[in-house]
Amino acid sequence: MELIKEEWTQNDYDELVSYLYSAADEKYRDFNKKLIPGGADIIGIRMPELRSMAKKISKGDKDGFLSCKKGRTNEELILNGLVLASRNVSYEELMEDMLSFAGSITNWAVCDTVKFNAAGQYKERLIKDIDIFLFSKNPWVQRYGFKLLMEQYLEEGYIDFVLERTVTVRSDFYYLQMMQGWLIATAAVKFPQKVMELLEGGRLSAPVQNIAIQKMRESRRISGEDKKKAAQYKRTT
Repeated sequence: MELIKEEWTQNDYDELVSYLYSAADEKYRDFNKKLIPGGADIIGIRMPELRSMAKKISKGDKDGFLSCKKGRTNEELILNGLVLASRNVSYEELMEDMLSFAGSITNWAVCDTVKFNAAGQYKERLIKDIDIFLFSKNPWVQRYGFKLLMEQYLEEGYIDFVLERTVTVRSDFYYLQMMQGWLIATAAVKFPQKVMELLEGGRLSAPVQNIAIQKMRESRRISGEDKKKAAQYKRTT
């Protein structure tokens, strides 16, 4: 199907969806339905193909594509997110785009697939507005906010803020806890002492702390000595 278009119409988009269903990999779809909980509506298209499609769409009338009415399948949400993330926009437009995408998230796979590279151009401004994501009432928006912190701010000048926000934002939502634990484990690669002090102090919620420790122990980028030390801080409450 031709994806580089001078103008996208709703009929074009409907044809794309039909094409996705015709190209579905049933085994891949069934595997992902088991992997992604919550009854996600999955067609069965592999990520390399979706990224390739999004790249082609972005070479043409991407705004027309984005304006088409879409369904709620994983593939449609991811394609929309990837094309949205390709836009070269102002900071204000970037925030609108990221919040729009974050509000569409229905599971961890959609959340973790899309990266807005333009966020790196506006780091100083974004960090001042990051709480819009982190303290949202929507836990998927919160998860996306912590993903932004992990992608953009695990470096000197920001790390103390990142760790403090991970302590401050508490939730019973498992997939938010998972992202927070992943962020802490990733931070431990560059800032092992700061993370060890955080774990020792027990300021994280017990679920986040234990997830972080488990991910640290699974990491190939963390020394055996640090893994052993982190394991001492596993909590029961």
